[in-house]
Amino acid sequence: MDYTGLISKYPVERPLSKEERSDQLKQKQRMEVMPHYDLSVIKINSTFVESVDKFYSYRGILTTCNLIFAATIGFGLIATLATIFGDQDAPTWFFIGFMLL
Repeated sequence: MDYTGLISKYPVERPLSKEERSDQLKQKQRMEVMPHYDLSVIKINSTFVESVDKFYSYRGILTTCNLIFAATIGFGLIATLATIFGDQDAPTWFFIGFMLL
């Protein structure tokens, strides 16, 4: 996968290569290609093409995994502290910890 634009910026203000010129998207010419959700065009006019960020699905997956990890660590920490310092009524503290998440 091409990671240009995720960490380093896209090169701008430069001459186009022959390959880039040959791959030019012609607005009046219809293409028989099914759109892919990572490459979908939102808006197009004579000045610019606005498209979906090609990394949004990867960022979403990473955010979801981090949220699940943080919730698991938080629940474990609450349950451990409640068991150590609480009145030893662990099921109540597990329920309270789960409800806080």
